[in-house]
Amino acid sequence: MELLEEMKSFGFPIAGITSKVHCQHFEDNSGALETAKVHKFRPRTKHINVKMHHFKDYVTRKEISIHPIRTTEQPTDFLMKPLNDILLIKHRFTVMGW
Repeated sequence: MELLEEMKSFGFPIAGITSKVHCQHFEDNSGALETAKVHKFRPRTKHINVKMHHFKDYVTRKEISIHPIRTTEQPTDFLMKPLNDILLIKHRFTVMGW
């Protein structure tokens, strides 16, 4: 969305069709949920880079909604940490769309 708006500002001929996208983000880390939803600076969060502030801006504008999810239900866990066979197969089927 941002790229298309920038291209329009530079004069590229882009159709005037307006699209609205709403993204849902599922998080199993309660600290990350609070950091994204509550915009307070704490001693541990004052160093966070521009990407986090950019994400918080989307949350504030309600273009991204953040939802809690249980750790056992998080489908991206198989990409980040070792899982037992049952969870690995379950998440693999979910991610692959089988």
